[in-house]
Amino acid sequence: MRKRTHYNFNLLLLLTAGIVATVFSSECAQAKVKTTIKNGVCIVSGKGAMTDDYGYNKEIKKVIIKDGVTSLPEEAFTKCRNLKEVSIADSVKKIGAYAFMGTDLHKITIPNSVKKMGDGVLNYCKNLEKIKMPGNVKLGYSDEIYRRIQYDLGSPVKTIQLTSSLNLNTFTYLAAENVIVSKKDPRYTSIDGLIYTKDGKSLVRIPSHRKTAVIAEGCTEFCTNAIEWCAIDSDKGYAGCQKLKSVVLPKSIQTIDVRKFAGDLQPVPFYDAAATGKKYLSFTLQNKDMTWEQISLLHNKFNTPYLKLYKQVSGAFGPGSEQGFVTSKNGTALLKYIGKENDVHIPQGITQIGEGAFSGAPLTEVTIPKSVIIIDSDAFLNCKKLAKVTFEGTPSVIACSAFTERSVLIEPGSIAIQYTWAVPCNIKGSRSYYTISFYCLPLEGADGYELQISTAENFAKNKTKTFNVKKDGKRVCRRIPNYLSNMLYYRVRPYKLMGQTKFYGQWTHNRFDPWNLFDKMQ
Repeated sequence: MRKRTHYNFNLLLLLTAGIVATVFSSECAQAKVKTTIKNGVCIVSGKGAMTDDYGYNKEIKKVIIKDGVTSLPEEAFTKCRNLKEVSIADSVKKIGAYAFMGTDLHKITIPNSVKKMGDGVLNYCKNLEKIKMPGNVKLGYSDEIYRRIQYDLGSPVKTIQLTSSLNLNTFTYLAAENVIVSKKDPRYTSIDGLIYTKDGKSLVRIPSHRKTAVIAEGCTEFCTNAIEWCAIDSDKGYAGCQKLKSVVLPKSIQTIDVRKFAGDLQPVPFYDAAATGKKYLSFTLQNKDMTWEQISLLHNKFNTPYLKLYKQVSGAFGPGSEQGFVTSKNGTALLKYIGKENDVHIPQGITQIGEGAFSGAPLTEVTIPKSVIIIDSDAFLNCKKLAKVTFEGTPSVIACSAFTERSVLIEPGSIAIQYTWAVPCNIKGSRSYYTISFYCLPLEGADGYELQISTAENFAKNKTKTFNVKKDGKRVCRRIPNYLSNMLYYRVRPYKLMGQTKFYGQWTHNRFDPWNLFDKMQ
């Protein structure tokens, strides 16, 4: 009996001590940091972390974070639409996500003491034009609630002035027209709001709000990652310079580098990530001695049309311009036809007709020499008057969209060595099947075409459907199995009737993603 009483007494003491300790701890925590609001001024004072948020408060016009406060919580003052002024003490080390989102701030200074900031701290501040902040802040966010996005997304920030050395990974989360690095930064400098290496020789970054960038004279190296640096939205990368439309490269540019200054995140191709059709970046080239390798790199990286580059640096290109053919330096790739002739004979020696080479040209007839082995996509796009295509040889690779109009093909030899191409032009879908419209480019002398569509690259019989196509080349193919993740493969060959017997030509093979075609039809 005495043992049980002793046990109960000890338990009572422990419970009482716990309750007292909890009350004491809570009172201490509440007493550490306090917030007062008077006449529109919100003062946060004390020692430690601010825990309560005051979002959506219309009374607050000014916020003063006093010395001793170490952090601000998520959404601390979000949507305080009348908040115009903020003062943050040097004791603050962390600012939570969306802390000042949607406020009426015009400028803000974030002290060097801040080492972490959450997502969207300054998002959608419609009048925010200037930010002073450290250059090496780390992103701190809540995995469950907040997305990884830029600190000032949707705010019209003209200038971000960095007060400590820049970390390129921090730049990923900055959105502005100009970024000014600290004069004490040992690695980087700023010229006209763009970031260069300390000696000004290499371009490092162009800020995300820039539409035009004039690279400083004296810069000798254009680094493509200055444009293709990766910005973040909800853990997905996109090209940081999506708004950029034109770049001026000075006479001093000698090299173009594609590897330097990538940062920790994988660079994003400029025009692919933009997802705006055939978007390209326009370049003004002041160095007229740029090489073919540099010119082709600008085209491949930024989709800049060869014709626009040719007009500035014609000496970097190959022969044939007098006849209207813009070619690669070695003269084997036809990049663009700039002539006005209706009946065009492509020069012997050309092995490749590039993407869009004749797009929109006033052609009625074209002759393709034996030397051509590759015809790229859209090579003859929008050649609406092109009625006759004569092949002197047999190209080995022809994109399915190389010819998009109803041109008649004329080929050498018997039907046994002739060929045509099928083009998918429309698609409808259900849960189980596609209905796809094709047309076959008319081959002179052919009486019809055999079209096969398969879910297997080897055209296995049990995965292939065969369709007969009449002489007009049109065919609607129904009940094509809808496998969401699969490519569709197709091939076509012409035939000639002799009595009741069909004599077939050569197969031409191709494939396409039906979902991509479906998207284009929407």
